[in-house]
Amino acid sequence: MPRAVAAYSESAREYHLYLPLDGSDRPTEGLVLHTDRLPIIEQASPWTTRLGFPVGALAVLFDGTLIFGHHTGDEDTATNSQRGLFIISGKRASGKQNDNGNLIYAPPPLSVYRSAWFNAGDAQIQKQFLYVTLWLMTTGNTSIQMRHYKDFSLTPVLERTYLCQPPDAARLAVMDSAQLGSAVYQSARLVPVRFSVAHQSCSWFCFEVQTTEDATLVGYEYEYDSKGTRVIAGVRA
Repeated sequence: MPRAVAAYSESAREYHLYLPLDGSDRPTEGLVLHTDRLPIIEQASPWTTRLGFPVGALAVLFDGTLIFGHHTGDEDTATNSQRGLFIISGKRASGKQNDNGNLIYAPPPLSVYRSAWFNAGDAQIQKQFLYVTLWLMTTGNTSIQMRHYKDFSLTPVLERTYLCQPPDAARLAVMDSAQLGSAVYQSARLVPVRFSVAHQSCSWFCFEVQTTEDATLVGYEYEYDSKGTRVIAGVRA
């Protein structure tokens, strides 16, 4: 028990406890108490387990981020030995799947956002949409791809893929790979990602973006032009 380590994260509302089992000289298994599940609800345990976390020491940063020290470090003689401080963060996955008898995380789910149909106040005036600018929070090297539609069409126009990084500037450090104390990571910065969506005139316009990574969409804006041309006559019977 003296080798067990524990800490509570207010932001995650989780109490993490890592302890050695079966005579081990270092923590081998983690127990996590989810305070959001208290009081205990029938068939919903507030405890989950963590396996494979090489936790030797555990602490909490001022923002509630859990940080741990590797319990093996230089003792590991394998190539690319992991050592130092690491962050415990959430992982999005669609459950687990069987891989040759081993349970592994399934690929993360595909997140899709689709805007409402937009007519700029008059559906009979033809518009030429030029750009769509997405305002996103910095979340690392997240890839964002856009497709757009016009006049309730079912066939989208697919645009190129961009990273959620500031344009015309050096790339920001990525939290999953940046070394603590040697790189600056900022999660509260807005990044504009501008997509060119030029096509022929339309009355209605909408777009959708999709990604399997973490992305926070704050807002978006359109850039379009109009010559005042109105909708042509309907199809003759």
